[in-house]
Amino acid sequence: NRLGVIYQRRNQFDIARINYDSSLEISRKILNGFNESQTLFNLALLDNLENKYESSFEQIKHSIEITESLTASVLNSKLKRTYFSNVYDRYELYINLLMKMHRRFPEKGFDIQALQASEKSRARSMLETLQLSEAPFTKDANPETVKREKEIRNLLNAKADKLTDALSSNADKAEVDKLSGDINELENELEQIKADLKQNSPLYSEIKNPVPFDVGEFQRQILDENTLFLEFSFGADESYLWLIGKNEVSHFILPKREILELRIQKLLDLLKAREISEGEEPESYQKRLIDAEKEYESEARLLSNELFGQIAEKLGDKRLIIVPDGKLSYFPVSALPLPNTDDNEPILLTNEVVYESSAATLQILGKTPHLDKPTAKELLVFADPIFSLQDNRLSAENKNPTVENDSTAFLGSSLRSFDITDSDNQLKRLFATQEEADAIVKIVGATNATIASGFAANRQRIFEKDVSDYKIIHFATHGLMNDTRPELSGIVLSLFDQYGEAQKGFIRLQDIYSLNLSADLVVLSACQSGVGKEIKGEGLMSLTGGFIQSGAKSVMSSLWKVDDYATAELMKNFYQELSTKNLAPSQALQTAQIKMRQNPNFKSPFYWAAFTVQGEFRHPIRVNEHRFSYLWIVLATIFVGLIIFFIRRFVKTR
Repeated sequence: NRLGVIYQRRNQFDIARINYDSSLEISRKILNGFNESQTLFNLALLDNLENKYESSFEQIKHSIEITESLTASVLNSKLKRTYFSNVYDRYELYINLLMKMHRRFPEKGFDIQALQASEKSRARSMLETLQLSEAPFTKDANPETVKREKEIRNLLNAKADKLTDALSSNADKAEVDKLSGDINELENELEQIKADLKQNSPLYSEIKNPVPFDVGEFQRQILDENTLFLEFSFGADESYLWLIGKNEVSHFILPKREILELRIQKLLDLLKAREISEGEEPESYQKRLIDAEKEYESEARLLSNELFGQIAEKLGDKRLIIVPDGKLSYFPVSALPLPNTDDNEPILLTNEVVYESSAATLQILGKTPHLDKPTAKELLVFADPIFSLQDNRLSAENKNPTVENDSTAFLGSSLRSFDITDSDNQLKRLFATQEEADAIVKIVGATNATIASGFAANRQRIFEKDVSDYKIIHFATHGLMNDTRPELSGIVLSLFDQYGEAQKGFIRLQDIYSLNLSADLVVLSACQSGVGKEIKGEGLMSLTGGFIQSGAKSVMSSLWKVDDYATAELMKNFYQELSTKNLAPSQALQTAQIKMRQNPNFKSPFYWAAFTVQGEFRHPIRVNEHRFSYLWIVLATIFVGLIIFFIRRFVKTR
């Protein structure tokens, strides 16, 4: 096999084929399915290079069949995720060949098969988790197993703390490798426990071999006349866009991945030009900003035309469900101008946009019941945590210098590893988050909201049982994102208690997976809370995906570091729309962002475009319905009281 690859790279195709054929024969004799599937993939690549598309198609089809059969009985999600990431190129080639076959035989439905292949290669772990969550498959688990699972999660957090510290303090490689190895062992044990639970679940046997994506069923169940589903697949030679409407299915050829992703990265860099460099003069900053915004307009127009130019007439004012690929996961399409136009008016003004990991995950989320039970609570807000002993909410006698030194050492090093180091290596207090929380509660109503701020905004609170009763959970705090080691990413809550004692304040991705939420919406009002590590065959491994898998129907999160006060203003507008107009989260966000953009100070997409919504989009979230019920009760009571009063006066006068 390796010899074949070497000869193929030298363009000695005949010798390469001889080696591949020999490898294939040996693999089949010794029943080595892994090597057989790899060899078939190599033969498919070779045939593709020689323009033997039908032969290449048969080879890659067989390769994928073996690939799928090899993993069908694998219960360890981490193992499966790693394997599919390593063999994702097979699916990319398969999609490419299906589209080539469609051009030759347009009547045979190869374009739909390509879409089905794209769907099959996406969000596998998330889809499995969501399907399993439809039944309480852990309720009859051995108590010792459940206890051990909690122990492993605690150990993982402790090891992750040490690894974060080691990475950012430039510890020697042996120490980092030892901690990484310990974490891998614990993760493998945790996956084994999950695998055992799956094995005993009657539901798992039904979902381990999913049926192909059914376009017709998706149109009937999910789409209406005002919604378009757009799935992107970026490829090495060419990229694809599938469009599904209520009564249509079509596809379009786009430029190759390299072209699209270079342009997306350019736009992200231009947006970040608003961040002031250390020691930069105001005049220099203003000039750089003007140049960046001018270049952004031209680059954004090019990308919009490349992605949406062929479907410009179909967009209208419809809702757009976007399944992104590659770096498009990091950029909000609502910040692009309308395609095939000369002005710079953004898509935001005409189209509501919602993001999904795949069509299949959206179908699962659409089946999940919403929190409409009478005991459901409206809103839980975490805001303005305690990050430092210098916080003036701590009394002087509780500011323990020893604790400050120990805590600051860990926190400072943690910040360096996330590239958000302050001059004093500390997280600054986010004053605007308390204002944000107060404004939200004022809109929703104090009787409908619970605020956990300051010392109360602590890690223990999120693990309390009643959290699963809340419709909306809102985090207004710092987010620490690590796109190379996503398991170290998290949300930061209070690092000190009211007595000045240091406490665990990180909620890591592993913690989020362990939550059992029923929330209709989780809002991550934190910097870069929607980014993560892109894993081929899975998508982004991020906090957003973590909350979706833990039971949230939808998540609102950000794609870059957002201005503190701009975020507070956006959130105020968002909840105003959500609570007064009976809107779904993506609708409320669109309206709030339009309002933000009307403010000259926040007109740049840098301020309003960072937040996006992923998940279920069809159901409005009613967050203040009880508020008006209480009002009617009060008015009715007053009215009845007045009637009784006047009746008594009338009787007395008689």
